[in-house]
Amino acid sequence: MATKVYKAELKALQRELRVLNNLLYTFAVGEKYSDEIGSQMYRQVRRARNLKQAEIHAVRGLIKDNEVDLADYIKEKDYFYQQMRKMRKGQN
Repeated sequence: MATKVYKAELKALQRELRVLNNLLYTFAVGEKYSDEIGSQMYRQVRRARNLKQAEIHAVRGLIKDNEVDLADYIKEKDYFYQQMRKMRKGQN
């Protein structure tokens, strides 16, 4: 369940990052905006993009950790039930 939530959050963050990248690209190639490269607004957009990239990296880490935890849980659960089956088989 949590993995689905994290993946949905990741998709939303990637969409936001795409918007910020498009805006920065417009600043870089747009003739009207070429003088805005050193402006405060450009720096804020670039800072927002860097923060969004950091958020994406963090969410990817959460997804990976969650998947590893789930795999460990399943492995431990399987081991437990295998032991239970051995004990029951020994009682019969």
